[in-house]
Amino acid sequence: MAGRRNGLMEDNLENLILRNSNVKWVDRFLNPQNYPMPTENNGMVETHRMSVDGNGPYYVYPQVTVQDDKYVKQSLDEAIDRKDYIMVDDKDTAISLSKNYKSLMIAKRFNEYYK
Repeated sequence: MAGRRNGLMEDNLENLILRNSNVKWVDRFLNPQNYPMPTENNGMVETHRMSVDGNGPYYVYPQVTVQDDKYVKQSLDEAIDRKDYIMVDDKDTAISLSKNYKSLMIAKRFNEYYK
């Protein structure tokens, strides 16, 4: 049963991402080839650095975004202004999305691109 439950969660997260393909961070995730390559920062390459904020519903947004062909930090307020977030009602789903989006089946192109 646990494996099936994880599979259902993964399906739900993938559907949530695909339903929000117009959101800037989601487009960067699904189509990384359309964006500049990130540069290394303190030994790490960051493309999104996802975060969850709010008291329900919850904002799932990247703390790193692309602006003027450069990767820059962004706050929740900036993400809201840019409509660069997904709104999620359930806290556990929001946290799971922010932590596990790169391990989903739909992340294959993203992960291969940034190898």
